[in-house]
Amino acid sequence: MAIDPAMGTVDPDFPMVNGSIYAVAPDGAGGWYIGGSFTTVGELGRSRLAHILPDKTVGPWNPYANSTVYALAVSDTVVYAGGYFSSIGGQTRSGLAAIDAATGSATAWDPHAANKWGEVGEVEAIHISGTTVYIGGYFYSVAGQPLRTYFAGITDPSLANRPPAAFDLIVPDNATTIYINEDHLVSALSLAWYAAEDADGDEVRYSLVATGDLAILTIGDTTATKVSFPFAGLVTAIVASGNSTLTGAWTISATDGQEVTPAANGPFDLTIIYTPLLIEEQGGLPREFALHPNYPNPFNPSTTIRFDLPEAAEVRLVVYDLMGREVARLVDGQVAAGYQRVVWNGRDASGKNVPSGMYIARLVTPEYTKSIKLALLK
Repeated sequence: MAIDPAMGTVDPDFPMVNGSIYAVAPDGAGGWYIGGSFTTVGELGRSRLAHILPDKTVGPWNPYANSTVYALAVSDTVVYAGGYFSSIGGQTRSGLAAIDAATGSATAWDPHAANKWGEVGEVEAIHISGTTVYIGGYFYSVAGQPLRTYFAGITDPSLANRPPAAFDLIVPDNATTIYINEDHLVSALSLAWYAAEDADGDEVRYSLVATGDLAILTIGDTTATKVSFPFAGLVTAIVASGNSTLTGAWTISATDGQEVTPAANGPFDLTIIYTPLLIEEQGGLPREFALHPNYPNPFNPSTTIRFDLPEAAEVRLVVYDLMGREVARLVDGQVAAGYQRVVWNGRDASGKNVPSGMYIARLVTPEYTKSIKLALLK
């Protein structure tokens, strides 16, 4: 039965069992594993082991012990059971077993607790610490080692901590070059990566490892999978260094507090180039027509194309693939004089994402024509 700790009354919603319960272990998600001498729980067949879900219904977990279970302990995805049984789910397990919390099948771990005559021993208490399972009860040998009378500690290698799984960096892509100027000071450099799964369910934290000039990029440990650095701060660092470029490499390390896993596809090379605006770009009109290299290039998912018009003009700015087919028309009409910018988001005229590859942006005015190459990398 279950008793309300505040009121001291029996909770009527818990399923009834037809025998004794000797062990209860929380499942870590609001439910419980129970062990005893019962054969049904909530009118469902459950032989000495069962899982009660948080909603107080009986879960499908059904390992089937052939005799009484006296002790339970849970570690992540494994339920350890001790008792007077000789099999779990039809697999020979003498007094002690490790059971998969998802499938209900006994794991390969089989220490075999036995009495003095080599028969099934009786395990009545279990405690887990690190990779060791401590047991107490009425037995003489464990794992074939005699003189383990009534108390023993057995190692289960599966309890060893597992590092975070492999993961990849996402953006910016390897060998990316980013051009920034005063127009971008309200924007930021974003680094992103996929999450690293942890088989033990431990919290995973990430840290940035940057080399070369990029060592100025620092973050504390974070659970996020994206960090941003304002371009304003990067420009300040570039100017202070007396150079116009930051070059280096970056990668991410994931840790569960014990083991560290670096990004599988890192490190990524990254170059940041500061191109300060000309005096006339900061005020006034251009002196001549111009189409400038797009930035960033290569890019993903979008890139900015700059062009200068010393006078108002009919402008057509079109993106073509290498076969000469029109992909997207970015500008088509009268445009005022000045320093102009347009962003291409890597989509065609119908709004669909275009594949990675090389593209041509062509600017046409009555007095000026020029093309530049755009590299989309995904």
